[in-house]
Amino acid sequence: MKPPAFTGTGERLAQARRAAGLSRREVAEPLGLRLWDVEQMESGRAEPGDDLLKRIADLLGCSPLWLRSGAAVVQFDEKRDAELDERERLLDLREQQLEQRAEELLRREQALAAREAGAAVATAAPTSAPTRWNVETLAHLVAVHGARYPEHVGEWQATLQAMRSVTGTDGALTPQLEALARDVFAPLLRGAA
Repeated sequence: MKPPAFTGTGERLAQARRAAGLSRREVAEPLGLRLWDVEQMESGRAEPGDDLLKRIADLLGCSPLWLRSGAAVVQFDEKRDAELDERERLLDLREQQLEQRAEELLRREQALAAREAGAAVATAAPTSAPTRWNVETLAHLVAVHGARYPEHVGEWQATLQAMRSVTGTDGALTPQLEALARDVFAPLLRGAA
């Protein structure tokens, strides 16, 4: 007669016993079993009941579920869960910051595109002070002082052309255009002052 094949429970029982560094006798005695009982369970000839399996698992420091089925047992670690929650909170915060930065960059890109297309976008509050610059005054400053700022001249000329297309015949700047001029022509205005 052929002996029965090893069962999964018996193989896992032997594996857990060896991992715990215990002999079969060291498993049998504290549980009130005979050495033969442990040998029978490890060989698959006998299956421990649920109560005995729990006591064996406690002794070997493993899960009864793992001994019986080989299924992994998920243990909840409150400290680890708190760390993961904090990481998730920080990732959410970083995502919000990135979204805000993306919105800011999009607004800047739209303002630049509008400037390049000749449409002035109001980005500053209108000032109550009278406008002191007009398109021709700015054009004169570019012509006289532009050589000192060659890296800006192309942008300034394009801006002047766009301003000419949206100002009246007198070339007077609206408060919004004046705010734009202060931004675009800042190096020139500082140098001419």
